[in-house]
Amino acid sequence: MAKILIAEDDGTSALLLERTLLKAGHEVRRVADGIAAFEVALREGFDVLLADWMMPGKDGLELIGDLRARLPRMPLTMVVTALASAEARQQAFQAGADDYLAKPYRPAEVLERLATLLARQGQSAAEPEAPSLTPMPARRGAAPDHLAVGIATSTGGPEALCALFGRLSPQPRAAFLVAMPGPAWVLDSLAAALAAEATMPVRLAADHLAPLPGGITLARGDRHLYIDPEVHDLRLSDAPAINYVKPAADPLLQSIAHVYRECGVGVVLTGLGRDGARGVQQIHRFGGRVLVQEPSTAAAPDMPTFALETGIADAALPLPELAAALDAAIAELTPHLPAPQTAP
Repeated sequence: MAKILIAEDDGTSALLLERTLLKAGHEVRRVADGIAAFEVALREGFDVLLADWMMPGKDGLELIGDLRARLPRMPLTMVVTALASAEARQQAFQAGADDYLAKPYRPAEVLERLATLLARQGQSAAEPEAPSLTPMPARRGAAPDHLAVGIATSTGGPEALCALFGRLSPQPRAAFLVAMPGPAWVLDSLAAALAAEATMPVRLAADHLAPLPGGITLARGDRHLYIDPEVHDLRLSDAPAINYVKPAADPLLQSIAHVYRECGVGVVLTGLGRDGARGVQQIHRFGGRVLVQEPSTAAAPDMPTFALETGIADAALPLPELAAALDAAIAELTPHLPAPQTAP
């Protein structure tokens, strides 16, 4: 059972949502505007916030931002609104929402989304490890002539990624690979946002593409991404969610560890749940570097906290310093790479 705050100015919608949640056994408080929601959330504390976007006094995105600035631990947050455009959804995720549900919706859909969010938040380090997407044999062939940097993030990820890549220097000997969970429209929007901020080209992954040194490749929506250990190209998988998310970061990071070994770098940014922690353990095991966003600076501290609890991180830093540390790590590792391969 969760303690849930509904911020919704439409009485009919709020009542339907309240009845759905009460029937499922949750404790529910309902308010009709953003200012009241802000005051009640600060005073009483909740596990989950379900917020409409357009509300009197303080809209849903303002509410999320103001609460993140004031609360030591932000409740799980879902924006429930009639605004259904890709731009609106992207704004909500950039504001730090964990999920987004467009009206009209089925009551069961609210409960399904809520159960997934609560499961991600309730993950523990003691949970059994999810099976790999594919067996990971020893790397075949010569070592790649470039580095691989795998980046894991979820809640708050669009803003964090734009900040990180906006500060990074161009890196012609490093291929950047990003896993952030979400459907296709989320990753399509993220690719466009990153392209406007990053100092390197941005693309979405596809089967059999080669990793792109000097570029950024994003996992596609609802498809896991990993590097084939035999031929060293990119592969997409429609396997079930891992760590309750899809795409998940752990398969990508684990494959980087096996293929790039000491020339792999794992980075864990803001996010809900424990995704990424086991992947960076593999990168460390094979001699690579691990960098983590300082949890106190993250919109959602779970992912970096789990990564730090493994005890293998080389550094935990706020984003501006993390970008500089990543530049430095790449500079230190680049001289150890094989000479670039040239076409025959």
